[in-house]
Amino acid sequence: MREPLVKDVKGWIYGGTSEGFLFKFDPETHAVINLGKPIDRMRIRGLTVGLDGRIYGIAGEQSAECHFFCYDPKVGGYTIFGSISVERHPYYDWLGKQFDAVAAGLDGTIYLGESERKSHLFLFSPIP
Repeated sequence: MREPLVKDVKGWIYGGTSEGFLFKFDPETHAVINLGKPIDRMRIRGLTVGLDGRIYGIAGEQSAECHFFCYDPKVGGYTIFGSISVERHPYYDWLGKQFDAVAAGLDGTIYLGESERKSHLFLFSPIP
């Protein structure tokens, strides 16, 4: 399993660890800053930088459902969105469990990809 890294517009590199910590690295000074654990589980599974400058990520272990989070570098705090699900009553409900892909689209949409046998793509639209 690979550990995720993303680079923001300021040049900082954000990364996640197998222990579930988020960190940022300044390539000019070589400073590494531990930003803590967004949730009380192991492994950061994916990271992306949104158009709003926030770092969006997925955290969780292989045997448990993943959780979606956001780190805001401007205020230094987390927003925990929790489990990833969609509810389209009366047509269908789906609770995503295992995710290994997250990417930001050109329009700001955050795409979250499951990594199970029957996988789905989830979309999240951040509110500015």
